Amino acid sequence: GGLLPIDRHSFVLAHVEPGRGFVEDSTSLTERRWEHRRNVEPRGERACVLTDRLSFTPRLALSGPLLEGVIGAVFRHRHRLLRERFGGRGT
Repeated sequence: GGLLPIDRHSFVLAHVEPGRGFVEDSTSLTERRWEHRRNVEPRGERACVLTDRLSFTPRLALSGPLLEGVIGAVFRHRHRLLRERFGGRGT
């Protein structure tokens, strides 16, 4: 809810391709390594396909399944908000 800090992140944009995507290679208190690759594939003048690929190494191996579920839910929510704001359909 934004009131209590749950995690602390150190973000590093390893590569940015304007209008096409980025690669983020970061760490946090819960993840020893976090890689987020976002690809934006244009589809005509007013549409695109947005793909997020994530991989991470948890600091505590047993937390992996829980973090995977939370991260998946966060990104499904983000994509739903983007579709609502900009239109489109999910796959």
